[in-house]
Amino acid sequence: MRIYIQSNTDELPREALESIISNLDSLNIDYALPKELSMAYDLEVGSFDINRSDYIFVIGGDRLLLETLLGVRSDKPVVVPLSGKVSRGFFTIYSYEDIPDLLTDIIKGRFSSRVIPRLTAFIDGDETPPAFNDIVILNSKSGKLIRYTLYVNGEYIWRDTSDGIIISTPIGSTGYSLSAGGPIIKDAYVVSIVPINTLIPSHKPIVTSMDSEILVSGLSRGEYVIIIDGQYREAISSDNVRVVKSRTPIRMLDEVYRGGGALDERLSKRISPSLGKDILKGLPPSAKYVYRVLEYEGLLTFKELVARTALPPRTVRHALRILMDRDLLKKMYLDKDARISTYKINR
Repeated sequence: MRIYIQSNTDELPREALESIISNLDSLNIDYALPKELSMAYDLEVGSFDINRSDYIFVIGGDRLLLETLLGVRSDKPVVVPLSGKVSRGFFTIYSYEDIPDLLTDIIKGRFSSRVIPRLTAFIDGDETPPAFNDIVILNSKSGKLIRYTLYVNGEYIWRDTSDGIIISTPIGSTGYSLSAGGPIIKDAYVVSIVPINTLIPSHKPIVTSMDSEILVSGLSRGEYVIIIDGQYREAISSDNVRVVKSRTPIRMLDEVYRGGGALDERLSKRISPSLGKDILKGLPPSAKYVYRVLEYEGLLTFKELVARTALPPRTVRHALRILMDRDLLKKMYLDKDARISTYKINR
């Protein structure tokens, strides 16, 4: 068995990592660490590619998980999201402190895993990293519109002018896509296509099969960017982007003992209770998106919000101002540095 441990010094203290390594050694389990982590703690450990592992332990928040998944190009490893010292992600079921018991359960086969489909985009024949949540196309200049033509399986759908377009997996449907007016996808093997603030009222979100080929064409070369899961950004040097199902889905630990269902329950909880209260009615999509991110992840600084939403700083600042004016957010300050503002939902 091979286990790749992905984390950083903020999330995984040295003493905790040494304890995990000792446990792995006692069980004769091969393991590897990212070079940055082993160098930071001056540890001599073995090394192998993350895609050659059987399990990937991601210790930290959702951002670290999404960054890690961009580099996973094999459907062999089972991804195990674990909360770290600082962060707890949406998909985390256990903490790094639970690793000894978790290893016992894995060795004895007392767990289930879920196969989660992903999407891949092709630009001029070059493949982007696969998307776990969504693929977004925006203008590279904040506030400017994009124009594109949409085809699904070769069939012309529309010519649109909007702030952008979101192509979302079922997992990603409760994220950015939802805040832009997209549908919640549950128990269905489909993709949603959502125009962002379209100027044409008849253009509504579309749901199509996960096996469909989606073509976004008629793009202005060099003016637009593609964003994968809010973590990867690339200028679009072509006049079209082709999106298809990725050849490598993600296998993720669902739950030990229970035989499935835990992920479904967590996805249900991700659908915010605020949806029924109309508290976000009339807000621009950027403000809704910032609100959703804070709902899912809790207390965040301005820089963290910019990183997690992949929105321009000016857009995030404007969204925060709107939410603060509606008394939907609280502004707080870090104890360790009163100069750094943090934001949280005002419940």
